[in-house]
Amino acid sequence: VEQDPNDEPASELLKKIRAEKEQLVKDKKIKKEKPLPEIREDEVPFEIPENWKWVRLSDVSKEIFAGGDKPKVFSKEKYSKISVPVYANGVTAKGLYGYTDIPRVLESAITISARGTIGYSVIREEPFVPIVRLLVIIPFKQFVSHK
Repeated sequence: VEQDPNDEPASELLKKIRAEKEQLVKDKKIKKEKPLPEIREDEVPFEIPENWKWVRLSDVSKEIFAGGDKPKVFSKEKYSKISVPVYANGVTAKGLYGYTDIPRVLESAITISARGTIGYSVIREEPFVPIVRLLVIIPFKQFVSHK
């Protein structure tokens, strides 16, 4: 697309994201991550406009993590108190595996299968619990569209 000359440079957007992430760490809402190395020249697949910047996905994401074991409170059927979706890797039923009582993810996120149906991805809008190596990416939606 045509570049809008009025757009701020990516470096400014990244500063805002870093400040937001630091505040969330300070407020103990997310854990401090180990910094990843800068993008090396040999990792750059193609040229981008001058005011853009190559960064790692974690640089524009609030959190990235993988699902683990099935919750202790679990049912294949949905009940009034056990109604939080549990998602695993898979295309069938969009990965719906069952239900539990307490969500782990409370905001819309992107999930990507890292095992089984590798690469299958979905935007999840409702609170849920990821299991079985289902990767969860929660971007800073005020800065980056997850859609």
